[in-house]
Amino acid sequence: MALGRVAGFSLLSLGVACWPGRGGIHRKTPSLRALLTYNLLVTLYLLHLGVGGESTGRLLWPATVFHALLTLLLARAWLTRTSGAAASNRKA
Repeated sequence: MALGRVAGFSLLSLGVACWPGRGGIHRKTPSLRALLTYNLLVTLYLLHLGVGGESTGRLLWPATVFHALLTLLLARAWLTRTSGAAASNRKA
């Protein structure tokens, strides 16, 4: 059941990647949007599994930490690109 939900998150992220942007920064970073969406959803779901005690195992918490770190790195890249694009738009 859990693996099916994670696969559903990946399909949702693929839809986010293919969603047409309004232009600007969104057109250039669909893969970043998709990866950020996927890792955020998987992190939240793994936290839900771990705290709820439904499906716990040895690798649940390391996987949760791994996805949380990836989410933070991708969010940082997203914010850097977004603020950089906003600054370049103000100059133009």
